[in-house]
Amino acid sequence: MRLLVSVSGAADVAAAIEGGADIIDAKDATQGALGAVTPSVLRDIIAAAGGRRPVSAALGEAPDSTVPMPVAAMPAGEVSFAKLGFAAGVNMHQGRVHAHLLAAALAATGTAMVLAAYADAGPDRLDRDAVLEIAAACGATGVLLDTLDKRRGRTLFALADPEDIAEWVAAAQGQGLFVALAGSIGADEIALAGDAGADIVGVRGAACDGGRDGQVSAARVRALIRETRVARAI
Repeated sequence: MRLLVSVSGAADVAAAIEGGADIIDAKDATQGALGAVTPSVLRDIIAAAGGRRPVSAALGEAPDSTVPMPVAAMPAGEVSFAKLGFAAGVNMHQGRVHAHLLAAALAATGTAMVLAAYADAGPDRLDRDAVLEIAAACGATGVLLDTLDKRRGRTLFALADPEDIAEWVAAAQGQGLFVALAGSIGADEIALAGDAGADIVGVRGAACDGGRDGQVSAARVRALIRETRVARAI
């Protein structure tokens, strides 16, 4: 299991890498679970990573007029994964259309598509099984299960039963997709993510001094990496 650390800018990248993060994730945490950074910030993050770690990028939710902007800003071969969620009101057909369009847009960049579902999605949003179905049908490389409401601090495993999550992880992997789990995850939840069979666990607040709006701390990342190593060994 690999540790993904979300960074808001170049200043966070050095600390994330020093702490041992496996993946650097470009995300504007003030804009929700999948807030996209600006093209200039994305370029700064890529430059700061300097090829030492894979870079992923949050694109926001479809339909969202800001989504094409970060895709167009991606230098070919510089972003390994791009994550897209689905806004309230998007149905299965629309979700497939958006996923196909994103896959086509990413084809020229060499960036793999990851589709995101939310454990706390309401009835107006696609649930995790629907997102998995779309991902398998539309050429995604991976799926992400995250949480929408970050301010209440409820973790992924408080919002969804760990056994249900493990079944979903297994179903996704059975479709040839990798699985990332995120959502107010800290040291305790890393062990649960490992038990669920996740390929990647994503963090933001637990890696920062001052919470998700703070700055990434190398010491915090290092402690989280130790937990992922324990989870790998179990």
